[in-house]
Amino acid sequence: MSADAVHCPRCGHSIHPRPAAGAVMRCANCPQVFTVDAAGYAVPTIAEPQAATPLPHVVSYASAAGFGPPTVANRPATLSLVCAFLFYAVVALLFVVSRPGGALGGAAEWALLLTASLTPIVALVLGIVGLQRTRDRRVVGRRRAIAGIALGGIALFLLIMTLMTSSLNRAT
Repeated sequence: MSADAVHCPRCGHSIHPRPAAGAVMRCANCPQVFTVDAAGYAVPTIAEPQAATPLPHVVSYASAAGFGPPTVANRPATLSLVCAFLFYAVVALLFVVSRPGGALGGAAEWALLLTASLTPIVALVLGIVGLQRTRDRRVVGRRRAIAGIALGGIALFLLIMTLMTSSLNRAT
């Protein structure tokens, strides 16, 4: 028996790291419930405790060993979606502000236009990076990355169409 592990008395499944003395454990392979004694050995319990009463000091070693659900956040995917939404919020603000008698001056409107023109590109790049990171099974956010790519692509298409339309209107 290794010093850093406890083995199930029924099936022999090893549990890493070894829990503290007195901890009540349930084996992941079989339904055996056992207690870890002071020497670090597993002692099977004779009677199974009632299902309604929780086991004291139960150690869940499955999540500590990395067998739980994915836990790594995907910040590029989230930021991609935020940038795509930011484009639509800035465009809506520009429609409100750019009317005659609007609250903002020319410099602020140019800053909003610059923000509106950069956010779709940033959303696309971050969405692609976030989508590539989801190849690792621990990383979540695949749907957010796809949504950021889709909304960023639509925003970039709308931006290009707006620029083309405005340039055609100036030429005529």
